[in-house]
Amino acid sequence: MNQEKLLLEIKRRLEKLRLPFFLSCGTLLGAVRSGGFIDKDLDLGIMGSWRQEKQKIIDALTFDGLCKSKEYLFYKKQPVILGFVSEQYTVDIGFHYLEAGKIWKGINAGYLVVEEFNTKHFDAWNVIDFCGTKFIIPSYVEELLKHKYGEDWRVPDLHWHWQKLKSITKHIKNKDVEREVYA
Repeated sequence: MNQEKLLLEIKRRLEKLRLPFFLSCGTLLGAVRSGGFIDKDLDLGIMGSWRQEKQKIIDALTFDGLCKSKEYLFYKKQPVILGFVSEQYTVDIGFHYLEAGKIWKGINAGYLVVEEFNTKHFDAWNVIDFCGTKFIIPSYVEELLKHKYGEDWRVPDLHWHWQKLKSITKHIKNKDVEREVYA
């Protein structure tokens, strides 16, 4: 199953559960920048605020070749990222937390980070045509991508690393954060 088919199957299953999500991270960047997936980016990034539905998500997304790989982080006993893996790809499902105009989310390196975004990006949604269907994306997406990846977000960077993210304001490492928990 290729990335496109995998994303479409995930979309179908989450919509069946009435769990709205939006494209995030490299998946959002590729969809907006080129209308496709980023070369050598072998994960799918989606986000939602439905962390209380964790078991429903695990059950729905455990199918032909896709299985839960790990839960990356917990913050105050709540999941931050669920990871799934197939033969070729990983799927990172992030649960975002909006607090005082900031987005709290996990990243793959096992850190909880605060990404400061104007809440207008998450107060309303836009739609993008991607993979032959419609996907939800944050409002003012170009402004958000500029804030997250920098002025030159439209230009692919072959040496990109998550530590280059412009939007990360601090790494949180404290008693409220539990690191990687494997299935």
